[in-house]
Amino acid sequence: MDLLYVSILICGALTIVMSFGINPKPSFSPGWLLIILGIETMVAGITGIGGTNLPCCYVSHIILMSISIFGIGVFALAIIAEVDKFLSQVCWAYLFLCGVEVCGLVGRCLFQRLSLGDFQTIDQIQESQKNSLGKVRHELDERNERVERTNATNIGDKMKEKYAR
Repeated sequence: MDLLYVSILICGALTIVMSFGINPKPSFSPGWLLIILGIETMVAGITGIGGTNLPCCYVSHIILMSISIFGIGVFALAIIAEVDKFLSQVCWAYLFLCGVEVCGLVGRCLFQRLSLGDFQTIDQIQESQKNSLGKVRHELDERNERVERTNATNIGDKMKEKYAR
């Protein structure tokens, strides 16, 4: 999965490079919009690489990937009718990238649901931490009691040796 997201990251960077290759002084449309789409695609790839099971990261990754898929799909469909051979090849490359992003999005959703299960709420996390801390405290109390009994036994033995004469 990480390799898939690295390829999405690279394609986002190539989108930015391509926008400057087509028009060295980009105008608002499509130049800067393509640059913004490239940056957003890179951020979507980065959030996929650092995929954690935290709900905020998962949701932000889903949102960013959806925006990227929509933007790249719209851009590819907008240039599909171009007569220029280079733009025709670029269109197919973007449609392929769109497919890769869809695979990444579906893979992430399946991985999240199948392997990690449901998210825990903050209350559930705090309760499990309290339970584990309670177990640790109980074990420490037992160990302290054993140490105190051992010390009391040792002191008792020393007192018997000293005063039993």
